[in-house]
Amino acid sequence: MFRSLKIFTPVSAALVFVFAAGPGIAQELGEFSAYYQARTNGMRGEAERHLLRQDDGHYRLDVSLEARMLGVPLGKLKQSSVFKYEYGIIQPADYSYQVTGITRDYESVDFDWDTGSALSQEDDNSWTVELGDTTLDQLSYQVALALRLEEGNAGIGDEFEFEIVDGPNLETHLYRLTAEEILETPLGELNTVKLERIRNNNSGRVTNIWLARDWDYVITKIEQNNPDGLRLKLELENAILNGQPVQPLP
Repeated sequence: MFRSLKIFTPVSAALVFVFAAGPGIAQELGEFSAYYQARTNGMRGEAERHLLRQDDGHYRLDVSLEARMLGVPLGKLKQSSVFKYEYGIIQPADYSYQVTGITRDYESVDFDWDTGSALSQEDDNSWTVELGDTTLDQLSYQVALALRLEEGNAGIGDEFEFEIVDGPNLETHLYRLTAEEILETPLGELNTVKLERIRNNNSGRVTNIWLARDWDYVITKIEQNNPDGLRLKLELENAILNGQPVQPLP
């Protein structure tokens, strides 16, 4: 149930995304807290995303999601990425993913950039994964995507590729910008861009993600449809960005 949500998961990543430092590249990231309504085939829940700068200068992105049916809690997902951001470069340090409730799952990635490798663990299994120069984890890639969009050079049809640690492997995740939309959300109407996850296999899974253009490209909506009939939806309910509440269009 929850593993499908790896963009908010609904999507994944263990990577370092490299930009050339220069004009237009933010030297600090905007902190935010965002709250979502979640729905999955009759189940309802709430989800949260928080990006905070720690005292040691690293950033921490935390995601949580709790699912319920008829008001009864079924399970909870917690996902976290700690990473460094300097001169336009994102460099992950630690990543974790945990599901508790009717199902249980645990993953972690410990990045060692001095040796160029990471220790990746899933439950009782572990692997040493050799890192590329631009490898990210399954949350920090979302920050890299927002930074790419903030450059302002992207157009309909442009694609964004990320290399991500996933279990014992480095996987390539590809997104295509498909539309610019005024999106109706529980918060109100927002200017957004829509991206689709491009998969090379025949999984039949379709994932779309919307990000708010006027608000540092914070995730606004996620939809995922699986061939087995599983349908996932997350919609932004409210958010605070750099101490200011996100406001809908007038």
